[in-house]
Amino acid sequence: AAARRVGRGVRELAATTTGRTLCPYQGLQTPNLLFRTPGSPGFVRWVVSAVPAPPRSDGKSDGTDRRGRGGYGETRGSNRGGHGDVRVRPSDGRPGNHQLRDIQRKLVDALDVRTILGLCDPGLVNKFSAVNVSTALSKMAKNAKRTRFVTKLDHHPSLVALCERALELLKMNQFPHRPVCNSAHALATLQQAGVLTVTEKDKKKKENGNVTPAQSVWRALFDAMPRVASELEKGPPRDPNALNPNALNPKSPNPKLQTLHPQETSARQSTMFLYAAALVKEIPCDEILAGIWNELGVDESRIASHHVSNLVWSLGTLQLDPGLTGWGIIDRAVPSAFANKTEFNSQNVANTWWGFARLRRAPNPESVKVLSAAIVTVQNEFKPQELANCMWARATLSSSQNLPVEQSVKAAFDSVAVTTLTGNSSTQKFKAKELSQVFWHYASLGVSPPQKLWLEMDSAARRLAPFQSPMDVSLVLWACATLDLKPSLETWLAMQRRLADLVKRGFVGSGPGGVPSERLVRKEGDDVGRTRDTTLPRSSQSQRYTQPQQKRSGDSVLEWQQVSNLVWSYAKLRVFPDRGTKNALDDAFHRLAHEKPESITAQDTSMLLWGYVTLGFMPGVGDDNVRNFRTLFDAVDRHANVFKPDELTNALWCLAVWRAVEGSASAPFPKSYNAMWQRLAVLESTDFSTSDGVLIAHHAATVHNELLTGVDELPVMKQSLIIAAETAWKTQSTQHSDPSNVSGSQGRVGAVLSKIGFKYQSELELFGGRGFFQASQTVDFFLPDWNVVVEYDGPHHFYDVVSDPKRARFHNGGLVDAFALNAHTNYLDHAFTPNAHTTNIDPGVTKNVNTRLRDLFLAKKENVQKVVSLPWWEMRLVKHGEQEKWLEGKVGKAIDEVKASREGKDVEAIRGVNDVAIREVNDVATEKGVDSSFASGSENPNAGNKQSLCRRWIDACSVSQRIKLEVELLGAEDDARWRVVRAAAGRDATKVRAALRGEIETTGE
Repeated sequence: AAARRVGRGVRELAATTTGRTLCPYQGLQTPNLLFRTPGSPGFVRWVVSAVPAPPRSDGKSDGTDRRGRGGYGETRGSNRGGHGDVRVRPSDGRPGNHQLRDIQRKLVDALDVRTILGLCDPGLVNKFSAVNVSTALSKMAKNAKRTRFVTKLDHHPSLVALCERALELLKMNQFPHRPVCNSAHALATLQQAGVLTVTEKDKKKKENGNVTPAQSVWRALFDAMPRVASELEKGPPRDPNALNPNALNPKSPNPKLQTLHPQETSARQSTMFLYAAALVKEIPCDEILAGIWNELGVDESRIASHHVSNLVWSLGTLQLDPGLTGWGIIDRAVPSAFANKTEFNSQNVANTWWGFARLRRAPNPESVKVLSAAIVTVQNEFKPQELANCMWARATLSSSQNLPVEQSVKAAFDSVAVTTLTGNSSTQKFKAKELSQVFWHYASLGVSPPQKLWLEMDSAARRLAPFQSPMDVSLVLWACATLDLKPSLETWLAMQRRLADLVKRGFVGSGPGGVPSERLVRKEGDDVGRTRDTTLPRSSQSQRYTQPQQKRSGDSVLEWQQVSNLVWSYAKLRVFPDRGTKNALDDAFHRLAHEKPESITAQDTSMLLWGYVTLGFMPGVGDDNVRNFRTLFDAVDRHANVFKPDELTNALWCLAVWRAVEGSASAPFPKSYNAMWQRLAVLESTDFSTSDGVLIAHHAATVHNELLTGVDELPVMKQSLIIAAETAWKTQSTQHSDPSNVSGSQGRVGAVLSKIGFKYQSELELFGGRGFFQASQTVDFFLPDWNVVVEYDGPHHFYDVVSDPKRARFHNGGLVDAFALNAHTNYLDHAFTPNAHTTNIDPGVTKNVNTRLRDLFLAKKENVQKVVSLPWWEMRLVKHGEQEKWLEGKVGKAIDEVKASREGKDVEAIRGVNDVAIREVNDVATEKGVDSSFASGSENPNAGNKQSLCRRWIDACSVSQRIKLEVELLGAEDDARWRVVRAAAGRDATKVRAALRGEIETTGE
């Protein structure tokens, strides 16, 4: 206001009121004015404080505030007792007190903290007015933040003197409202800068009264804030013309309940105090908040854009619901505050959107239109943090409040993000946290960024990987998985190294010094004792926090959320983690299972379960495998009644698939499995957020009915759920049966089959089994004469690895050896089982869990007698001209087995047709220097059928059983191997292996 008035003509004003030349006279009185440029802030402040106010005919002031600078103007809010046009001038601010006036000017012009401390001499501070005290604290805070002043000032003599003077003035009720708010903001800023401690978190120090002067002033400022009593405490209405409107309310038990006169209110003051409270994360009481709304409601026209942004940002930081009164003020103020393009900046826009998102409340339609236009207006002014916060806010409101993001806003975000990532300025680059928010923005909206932007984001993620927090690593990979966009090899390896480094250094759970995993104990010899995780009880104010926004510590250590995001991301991208990353994830799971088994949420449980089952392994570190099983399944039992519908069906599918693939009824299993099916039976289709959740429920029911043994019959589901599942199933089947989805390699297989002379039907739907309705399965090729199914398994039927995203090892022929040719039927768990025959299995030749489920279902079809799997990497090894002979050998072998089964003959007697294929595989194995009999699966004529049955039984066993058998059979002679396998088959009672068990029993000793 002073600058605008001076801008109308300082010389004319001075000549009119004093009749003397301005600058020479003032330069003699204040030499440092000569170093100021007219129009600069220092020049304007000095002139406004020094030039007397012109006399007015009505006796009123010109409105220029000269409080504390020796001027004759008004001092609004002085003593907090003035009303009407009466102004009370502080006794120490009168023109005659030249010493304080000069100190005030020097405080305003000081450029560093030490200068301010030198001006606040303890002997002089006891004469300071409230304005002098608040000015000293405010300038100290501003300069401490600007110059990064790091010295602690809690017990500095000058600061102690300032605090004691502030307490003295507060007790005498001589600290006006404006200095109260300014001082609170200054103290909060000093704490944020690390210079002071104004809010003590240590309860023992509070109880012992061990508080610093700054902390005492902070509490006194809170007590000095105007408060509005509750409806029961307000008493009779007050006379607005009463002599002392600040008189205590006799009916209120709180002697500090006060009401400000309208002339003492200010939108800037009210929002500044709330902003200060938000900086130090201290929630004001309800009476203070009501007082703030009362102040803002006096004249809403004075609420500007920076007031709105500070207000909404503070509410979002403290997660305070302003109620109907507060929301009404905000909703009315936003359109007018952001209507003029010249009256707001990028920080105002970003903070406002961020505050709304934190409060999980979308602005009203008029405010949305104005604030969205404001984003486009200031897009080129955004700093990296402001842009990241704004992008995070819009994506959050889109997902939580269904507030769509306008195309103009999307285009602005894309443009500014590219500019920020490609800029040359080091200060205008994203930090790791900000970059992860940009990734999250696009993933949450489900919109892939433009190619140029994606490449820049990937490059920035690689550059910032060494600085990423656990939350950053998990968010970036989660976003990539959600968008189905794999990061580049260099970026992925960099983030994996960062993850392994964080886990190795102990940034998990309770942090370094807590309980490390057993692997780290053995590796580093650091036998740290177990510590119990204790959580402090929440304060009474924590009830104001909205549940979805509970702050998590993923920015410093790995928690369940980060582990679940990472496991889910690898599973979603169908990429198996390398050994170091898997060890790091196992270590993190192991430690969290020790320290915080009860803190895993329902969403974390669902994501972890799906990720582990999809990847085909469960977390385990040595002998803790069973305990880790129990940790996860106990979490399922805890959350069985609170799972969201989609999470519930996801958990049921994972549990059914795990039991089916594991194949062992003795494996750990949640106790609430049947209860969750009962809960699903009462849900309607409208309870699910997407059709995928309904379809997964049908899949889970199909697995339960067809592949599980010894389980209860499922309850009857709601009709709406069944209809919705069948509709989703038909939609999915239509998409899969589209001829345009058939790959070129699959078409090549069909052409070769036709050339050989095999009659087949392609993309045939085979019925059999039942979920919510009769289930069906589409196969690539079906040979009706022999009931043989031929499946071409492309790359998506197997797992990828980070180190070779383009599968160059298959194209170069460097990976495939004799054992790998036969390894695609083995379980993925073997890849990390300490066994001489299985430690080198590549995930790229291991069928994923969906493909294994397909094979299990096909084996249950009554009209399917044999399934021939054609892995893409095996077919690639065969030259184009020899693929006909290779395919004839593989399919012919299956047909021979069907013939033998139908005629009751030994398949070995009619296997001549396969001799060519066996010789070819043996030749490949010989070139690689590996035992050819082990490679091709052909039998040593001297070994007989018993060893063939041994291998078939081992392959058909569950993971845990197979591990025990392989250890027991290692180095054993053929006869001993047969006896061990026959004994194991005799103990087995599963229906899945009944036919094979019969063959073994028939063979006998």
